[in-house]
Amino acid sequence: MTPMETFEAGLCTVIPTVFEKCENDWISKNGTCYQDSCCMSFETATSWYYRMAQFSHVVFSGIGIVIIITYLISYRPRHILPENVRVLVDIMLLLIFAHSIDMILLHLYHIIRSLQVSPSDPCLIREKVSFCAPFRYTYAFCSMALAICTYCIYIDSSRFDIVRHFSAAIDVESSEFLYRTTGTQAAIMALFSVASLGMRLVYNSLPRPVGLTIATLSYIFSIYSFVVPWVIVQYVQRTSENRKSRISSHVGMKSVGAEGAENYFGMMKSQWE
Repeated sequence: MTPMETFEAGLCTVIPTVFEKCENDWISKNGTCYQDSCCMSFETATSWYYRMAQFSHVVFSGIGIVIIITYLISYRPRHILPENVRVLVDIMLLLIFAHSIDMILLHLYHIIRSLQVSPSDPCLIREKVSFCAPFRYTYAFCSMALAICTYCIYIDSSRFDIVRHFSAAIDVESSEFLYRTTGTQAAIMALFSVASLGMRLVYNSLPRPVGLTIATLSYIFSIYSFVVPWVIVQYVQRTSENRKSRISSHVGMKSVGAEGAENYFGMMKSQWE
């Protein structure tokens, strides 16, 4: 068969450019091209750059887990949010935590298998934990849905403030929090779209191991799992410091005489501006 006939017959996901035969491939069906064989999986999995790409997912996911645990233990009790926003944040962090665990187990397992595999049995690495793939795509969809929900709550909160001309501290802080988290998620979603498109444009023109490495790196939800919790913690730290500073300044104000009256009316005015 010609390379084009092999591609059209569904025996190769790309037009074949390597015409070697994988002698020890006992998984692929007869006629499968070398690029889709166990031998190519072996070459990819044992390359240093593919292992580094996998390890980057482990690192970002691990840092994300540490930040989430830090938030839940140290910051969540003092993070003042409306109940609907708090539920949204809890679900989002739960998804991120589950995704991070999945990515760590997935890539560590695959890295360990790549260290154990030998050229005489390249299909050992072919039997990867592909059952995790549907979960990752489901997670990506849920993350996008959560980002849209976050944006809708932010818009509704802003509309509430504009209509009633009232901005209590809790509404202002929750609106700013939603603005920051929504902006972060939107930026990462846009970057993911660009990375995925760029990967698809160059994938077929690159050697398969390099293409698979770029495809692995283009799945940037491990970075999402690190950046979003980090933004949340940074925001809570800043608002907590500002709240302590305001309390300290209010405690130090005079409450009697003309100056006390001026301070009182100034504080009342700030609540209705």
